[in-house]
Amino acid sequence: MKYLSFLLNRICLSLFGLAFLMACGEDERAPLLVPTTYNSPNFVTNTQAENTVLTELGNLVTAMNNAETGTTDPIPYPANLKAITRAAYATKIEGWIPELVKGAGQSFDLENAPTGDGGVLGTRLLDENGLELEQMIEKGSFGAALFHHALDILSQPVSEADIDRLVRILGTDASFDPNTAKFSALYAKRRSDNLAQTGLFYDLKQNLLVAKAALAAGPEYQPEFNAALTEFLLNWEKSNFATVIFYCFAAKSGFQNSNQRPGCPRQCPPCLCRRSRFYGRLERALF
Repeated sequence: MKYLSFLLNRICLSLFGLAFLMACGEDERAPLLVPTTYNSPNFVTNTQAENTVLTELGNLVTAMNNAETGTTDPIPYPANLKAITRAAYATKIEGWIPELVKGAGQSFDLENAPTGDGGVLGTRLLDENGLELEQMIEKGSFGAALFHHALDILSQPVSEADIDRLVRILGTDASFDPNTAKFSALYAKRRSDNLAQTGLFYDLKQNLLVAKAALAAGPEYQPEFNAALTEFLLNWEKSNFATVIFYCFAAKSGFQNSNQRPGCPRQCPPCLCRRSRFYGRLERALF
């Protein structure tokens, strides 16, 4: 509902802005000048909270990766990451983390599954049902935490500092360097042509460049501002579902090829958690 409310508000504001411009005459407004690079001298200061969240998520992923190679101490659910995560998904993660820890240091028992605590199959740590909880936690947090936080930012009047926060929570920085992209930005990069610099990663960059330029240019550019932020959210979604399609196709191809079947369970959790994490449709989740 939060996402739909945002879209409706932006559409209404854009229509109002267009009506105002038509009444006043387009001739009175200069074309919006959009830079090709993202400039923000206060970017680091403006994005401290988002950087903390991404650091926590990165540390959590590292701890879960370490659990694949041996027993591990209890893994805490980082407080700032949890605070921005949808409550229903945070509850799931709180249950998944100790389940993941219980399976560490054990081998997955194919003969007796789904009994026991799970374990490592090949190089992947699975629960007793064959689900890779690390993927459910990490990839699910891209939407239930990071995308959800972006919606929270956009639920109130947006400042230029808030545009910086959107850049950071996506998983990139003011450089928009695809080589350093992480989290959601990394998967948008993977769905893009990085030689031609086209595709979803570059569309997301352009959306935020336009939003920042329109905000700085004044209220008469409100239609461009609203359209850019709406497109930003839609392109974030597109990168998510493009990745779902990629993993589904990889799993399908793997199951059809006997040499690739051991890797197929790896492809399934990202599909499940990515499909269920947006818009709070957790009641329709497949896990």
